[in-house]
Amino acid sequence: MHKLKSRKLWLALVLIALFTVLLWFNKVDPENYVQAVITLFGIYSGANVVTKFAKRSDNNG
Repeated sequence: MHKLKSRKLWLALVLIALFTVLLWFNKVDPENYVQAVITLFGIYSGANVVTKFAKRSDNNG
């Protein structure tokens, strides 16, 4: 349950829900929706890598 407390996770989920609602109401076309979700996934994954690397560096030195 510790992983469900991540602010990055909740922000990503809220943004995906927002993008989905915008797609539902035809405010975003499907191509832009896909690009937004892929970009969001990349940012989320990159932030997790940076966080893990920073924590590992703090423990070593």
